[in-house]
Amino acid sequence: MQKFPILLNAEQRHIQWLSVVLFLFLITKETNAQAPTHSGLENIANESFAAMDKKYASLNDRMNKYLEKELKEEQKFESRLAKKIARKDSLTATQIIKDMESRYGKLSSSIKNPLENKRVSKYIPLLDSLQTAGKFLEQSKALNTDKLNEVQQLNGKLKELEGNLNASEQVEKFLKERKALLTAQLERFGMTKELGQLKQRVYYYRQQIEEYKNVLNDEKKLEAKALEVVRTLPAFQNFMQKNSYLAELFPSSNGSTAGDPSAPIAGLQTRASVQSVLRERLGAAPLPSPNGAAGAAANQLDQSMQAAQQQLNTLKDKINKLGGSSSDMEIPDFKPNTQKTKTFFQRLEPSLIMQSSGSSKWLPALMDIGASLGYKLNDKSAVGIKAAYKLGFGQPIKDIHFSSEGLNMGAFLDVKIKGSWWISGGAEYNYLSGFKRLQELHDNVQLWQQSALLGISRKVKIGKKTNNVQILYDFLWKQQVPASASPLKFKVGVGL
Repeated sequence: MQKFPILLNAEQRHIQWLSVVLFLFLITKETNAQAPTHSGLENIANESFAAMDKKYASLNDRMNKYLEKELKEEQKFESRLAKKIARKDSLTATQIIKDMESRYGKLSSSIKNPLENKRVSKYIPLLDSLQTAGKFLEQSKALNTDKLNEVQQLNGKLKELEGNLNASEQVEKFLKERKALLTAQLERFGMTKELGQLKQRVYYYRQQIEEYKNVLNDEKKLEAKALEVVRTLPAFQNFMQKNSYLAELFPSSNGSTAGDPSAPIAGLQTRASVQSVLRERLGAAPLPSPNGAAGAAANQLDQSMQAAQQQLNTLKDKINKLGGSSSDMEIPDFKPNTQKTKTFFQRLEPSLIMQSSGSSKWLPALMDIGASLGYKLNDKSAVGIKAAYKLGFGQPIKDIHFSSEGLNMGAFLDVKIKGSWWISGGAEYNYLSGFKRLQELHDNVQLWQQSALLGISRKVKIGKKTNNVQILYDFLWKQQVPASASPLKFKVGVGL
């Protein structure tokens, strides 16, 4: 009987250890593949959830208030129309009022309690991603109690937001129906002015809702940072494919092509079938082309498609300038005011003021340094206030020293002429005397002098900022003591 040696040589021991390491590696890899990892979820800061919760809570509040306010204003508007119609046909006016009170009451109660589990008709990618990520995190066991509470609270806000979006679609559908009904009556009685007002109200309602949706279409660093950790997880990617709104719109088949993004969808043409039709229609005779007739046909088709795409892009730009991009958008028969649907803060235009003037016999060289705050009334006009501190430089080259030489405060009005050119006017109060204490500005009221300005300005957009260059004429320059060196004022405003 042969005896095996108890001690193995060095080569045999190395092989044995390698086998053990390889066996352990395969077991670990198999275990990790079967158990989806959620590592990294703990890195999502609680502040991200809290900030998003605050953001969407504010959006929900704004939408709730706007929908309630809009319904009340629309009802008041229809009541005024009914009174005017009553002067021409009392029976028609009575029917409008009766129908109005019934339908407005039902809609008002429905938007206060939006339908749950009701999807919005238009797909919003960021909302879908946030909702799906929220569901995934809520089911995950990797979050501590505090983070889990934050996620659940955020999910509630997103669910409420989807309900408000659904309610806004109900209101839009309702307003379209009322518009169709009232248009027939207003045209019948020749009330063209009221008809124009009705069209504008429906148009601006839709634009306001689009403004709210734009908040969801714009993924800020806040959402991107939170989603960045989740999106990289294979477990979330699989969850997204099965539980997102997009998965509901385009469900995978149960066949062998499930989960394959390249698998054809039933009822849609495939690339191969389109190429086959091209060969049949255009012929297969050899042409002086690298790919034969089919290649030449494809090249010709590509050129035609590129030309058509350019025309579509041009048309799309025109539609976007009118304030909409959806397929059922109605092109308005009036010039829309894009500022009407913006918030108060979105209509503000802050900028820095810089204005220099040379020295004279009585005054040193001056530099006005200040700020202005404009408010856009509409796309063609803006009003605002401004203030500037007058810094003195002394006599250039001869005697340079800094001093407080005055203060400037005023109001302005800008009206657009054409393109980037505007007519600018305003009134100013100037304190043209040196001071060392602010109390002197109050004590020496008689030293404040007035300016009446009118001129032109050009607003030049550099990047996302709008800079303003002005040349203004001061009609009261001779009344100032001492008189200003020149009635012309050159000012530069730098957008913030």
